Amino acid sequence: MENGLSVHGITKNLDGFKLDHVSFSLEPGQILGMIGVNGSGKTSLIRYMLGLYRNILPEDSGAIQLCGYRQSDNTREYKDRIAYVLKDSCFSEIEKVLEMGELHGRYYKNFSMKRYRERLARYGIPEKKMVIYATHLVDEIETVADQILWMDKKENAGRVRFFGSIDELRDNFRIVEAASEDLKMLPEGMIVGKRLTESCSEVMVDIRRGRLPETINGRIRFADIREIMYFSLKRDHIEKGV
Repeated sequence: MENGLSVHGITKNLDGFKLDHVSFSLEPGQILGMIGVNGSGKTSLIRYMLGLYRNILPEDSGAIQLCGYRQSDNTREYKDRIAYVLKDSCFSEIEKVLEMGELHGRYYKNFSMKRYRERLARYGIPEKKMVIYATHLVDEIETVADQILWMDKKENAGRVRFFGSIDELRDNFRIVEAASEDLKMLPEGMIVGKRLTESCSEVMVDIRRGRLPETINGRIRFADIREIMYFSLKRDHIEKGV
């Protein structure tokens, strides 16, 4: 099988913040959905994968391999297999899709105008339209991504809280709905986030980190991506009166 993407033990210090032993891998053709609170290292990790950072300090470590090419040893071959979309478009607004292929395709040795036009037709993009980029809302990740990488921030370091499929994510992180007094029985190490209000008492737990009391087993439900994102923001904060 052709090699996909392998990120192994990436640790990178970045002006008061660091990526801390980030590892995951993807098979060819898989789509990765990356979630996490602001400042958890999502953008820094993407920049690292694009080759914008180098391991300079003694504590910097790790390696990335794409399609069998190591970023550090085969830089040209590695970068030749990466395409990315900028947040702000660098293309002229008057350029159409077909014109963009004719103008910019010459800079990529494996570019094929025939395949380019075939893909335009496959995805229903008119050749005379201008397309800058597409994005997906958090709740749409469930239908798009094959694997989820959840970045978490602790003590100015970005770490992987979870990596796996959508089903594995929902299976490992559950919502417990119970009275506030009952929720106090939960092992603290299992708690990911809280919402304790006058009308609603909920906690998201990581069931890999302990055993739930039998008294609340009947009050557990699966969480969706939007709830997982919400509760990850509430890990150290208890809402009142919301």
